[in-house]
Parts: sequence; C-alpha cells; structure tokens
Amino acid sequence: MRIPEIRLNVIIMTFSWLASSFNYYMVGFLLKYFPGNMYVNGSVSAISEIIAAGLAGVIYEKMGCKKAFVCMYALSTIGGIGIVIFEMSVNFYQSNVELQAGWLFPTLVLFAKFGISSAFTLNYLCNVDLFPVLFASTAYGFCNFFARFCTIFAP
Repeated sequence: MRIPEIRLNVIIMTFSWLASSFNYYMVGFLLKYFPGNMYVNGSVSAISEIIAAGLAGVIYEKMGCKKAFVCMYALSTIGGIGIVIFEMSVNFYQSNVELQAGWLFPTLVLFAKFGISSAFTLNYLCNVDLFPVLFASTAYGFCNFFARFCTIFAP
C-alpha cells in the first residue's frame, strides 16, 4: 500500500470515527430528554446496542467495510431523521407526549442506536483491513484520539 492511500484512509477513518463516536455518545446523553418512558427508551437503546455489537462482526464478514458502513450509517440516518420529524410534529414539552410516543419513538431510537453502535464497532474491525500492520496502531490511535476529542462537544 502506498503512502497517499494510507493518508486517504486515515482521513476517511478519522471522519468515520468522529461521526460514529459523536452520535453514539450524543444519543446516550440525550436519551433522558426524549419523550416517552425514560426506562423504556433506555432499555430499547441498551438492547439495540447489545445486538448491534454482536452482529457487527457478521455484517462486516458478509458485506465488507464500505458496504457495512454505508448500510449502518443509512440505518442510523433513517432513525435520526425519524426522531427529528417526530420532534417537529409533536411538541416535546407537552405533558401528553408520553402517550403520543407509544411504540414509535422507541422504534426510532432502536434504528438510530443500532446503526450508530454497529458503525462504532465497525471502526474497530475495519482498521485491520484498511492499514498495513506497520501503520495500523498509529492510525487507530490518531483516529480514536481525534474522535474522542471532538466527542467532548456532544453534550
């Protein structure tokens, strides 16, 4: 692998780490403010995260890095857009939002959290494929450091 390809892969993986880390922790921070029962939303988020971590390896084996990232980011985007549309159609600060949330909002949280948790796990798995052994640990450390630094601004 040539040096320009390695640099391009570092840039791409840095943005992938940044997007997945920022959104992963942002959903966790904002979960208590989402409408509906906080415990149901938290349980759905935790269950989807467990399933996502378990299936990320299978998804990676079947699809490869690029297709897996595209599918998982698309899934989390669908969930995120659904959350935004739900927020715009319902006044979040009403007292009866819990009744309106029902099963729809936990389902949207499930999609968003599943997609972003899988993408977060795929960052660890795809690092081995994208970088030669000589640069893998340096690239991993750089991407992780930059993403965690930017994640400070998630709350």
